[in-house]
Amino acid sequence: MLRRPHRHGGARSTSPVDPDAVSACLQNRLNKAFTQWNPKLLECIETVVARPENPGNGSLEDMLWYHLDTGGKRLRPLLALLATEALGGNPKDALHFAAGIELLHNATLIHDDYQDGDTVRRGHPTLWQRFGWEQSINAGDSLYFAGMALIARTELSADTVQALVHAASNSLLNVTRGQINEFRLKALPVPNETDYLQVIAGKTAALFSLPLVGAAICAGSSPQVTQQLADTGRQLGLLFQVQDDLVDLIGDKGRDQQGADIAEGKPSLPVVYALEHAAPKDKSELQALLRKERRDISQEDITHGIALLEQCGAIDYSLGKIKQWKQELNTRIPEVDNLLSELTHTILEPLSTRI
Repeated sequence: MLRRPHRHGGARSTSPVDPDAVSACLQNRLNKAFTQWNPKLLECIETVVARPENPGNGSLEDMLWYHLDTGGKRLRPLLALLATEALGGNPKDALHFAAGIELLHNATLIHDDYQDGDTVRRGHPTLWQRFGWEQSINAGDSLYFAGMALIARTELSADTVQALVHAASNSLLNVTRGQINEFRLKALPVPNETDYLQVIAGKTAALFSLPLVGAAICAGSSPQVTQQLADTGRQLGLLFQVQDDLVDLIGDKGRDQQGADIAEGKPSLPVVYALEHAAPKDKSELQALLRKERRDISQEDITHGIALLEQCGAIDYSLGKIKQWKQELNTRIPEVDNLLSELTHTILEPLSTRI
């Protein structure tokens, strides 16, 4: 575990810190956890979603494993497992819960891809592109049920399982509310930052808060600690979503085009900031881009839109918010704070040249 040096006075070390070595150390811990737990997570998932006997036949199992086999970083289940351990619990106790979270997360992705019109995820055609939009709704719905079924199989006391199911149900309601509010946000002439943060607090942050809440429940933590971790998880989710907004604009998100959020007319934080602070001419040009149908927007349009966001300081403002939230992540539980530090470092790696 990487720890900050203690400051008790005396001579300070003059040895230079190698950022690449620090990055490698942080990534190695999460990579090790992925190697250790991913096979167990998949094995757990297979107890509720069997591998298809005839891949390619378009069955429910075929569709679900088509999507699940595209990969993913498994951040949310790993957060649940590692946080349970950091809180003094046994991560094996949280395995079904963690696997359930992964299915819930992927259910939201399947529905989100269709609603946003995304055609590529993780380098592969999205499920609705491969099997049709009607089947993508069925596939996403089924993963919600499968995820809840896994959480209900957690091998702890009945009261503990009930608390986990309750927490997961509340998180899913918040995710759905956030998704609905995102479409309402698009309809506003000039959405503001408060509106945007309320959307992502539900749509994204709820499924970052849930792993920490579940970890606290599995580890038998007090209600006060559980609430503290819930709040910290929401803040981590805000950081993740704004990072995701920025990677879409100035990184590689593994989708069919850079700036897909602009093509969708999606009000990300940089867009919301620009609509409030850009010069009138730039604001008008950005609004015109956001109103275009996705099929009509060109890569030149998107490049121009990104330039407008850079010009008015929207990108730098959003990077500043990420830095602020990162500094404020503090549970006062050293083992958990170390874990969150490592996780945020990995999350922000695609933006390392700007942060």
